[in-house]
Amino acid sequence: MNRISGMAGYFELVSTPEVFYRLRMIDREGNLMAVSVTYQTREAAVAGIRQAREIAGTGHVHDCTQPQPPSGAPERANVVETPDAPASIGTSRTAIPAAGMTGPTAAH
Repeated sequence: MNRISGMAGYFELVSTPEVFYRLRMIDREGNLMAVSVTYQTREAAVAGIRQAREIAGTGHVHDCTQPQPPSGAPERANVVETPDAPASIGTSRTAIPAAGMTGPTAAH
């Protein structure tokens, strides 16, 4: 375990066997949290770090999971009514502010 004192974590810039670049996001405990898309250049990968920081700091979390039925209730599909079709099966999406995961939500 590679603990990072006083930091939330860090980004690693790594090269691929094809001589491209990827970012790895590592938490303070040294655990891999995310791996980026492949970037063609080092400069593009560094720009990707800036974008990831911006998204992490200000982006919303879109919960695309299926709603969980109450304990003991039978499972059922999430049915969405649409004007052109009586009912279709889908998922609900809710935006949750990233900071503290609280506050008003907006459906998407």
